[in-house]
Amino acid sequence: MFQLLTGVRIDEAIGADWSEVDIDERRWRIPGSRMKNGHEHLVLFSDPALAVLERQQARSGPVFRTQAHSAVLKGGSASARNLGCQTHTRAAPTARAC
Repeated sequence: MFQLLTGVRIDEAIGADWSEVDIDERRWRIPGSRMKNGHEHLVLFSDPALAVLERQQARSGPVFRTQAHSAVLKGGSASARNLGCQTHTRAAPTARAC
């Protein structure tokens, strides 16, 4: 769900660390060393994305622990539909239009 809400790649979401997150400023700075293009990336949090973060118990180290990866991976198409997106399965199984 978090990946869908932020638009980041799965490796970036799973690798999120609390040292990169600023809850008060509602943003996440992903260092260039973890980005495919090598450049730092700034993610601004929507209310639903912030709610996912606030449900995480730890506030240091990895944002998503092993069992919590489901918050990142869970939901795919169902989550997209809940957000009002249409899931297209004919041309491209993973294409979504919001």
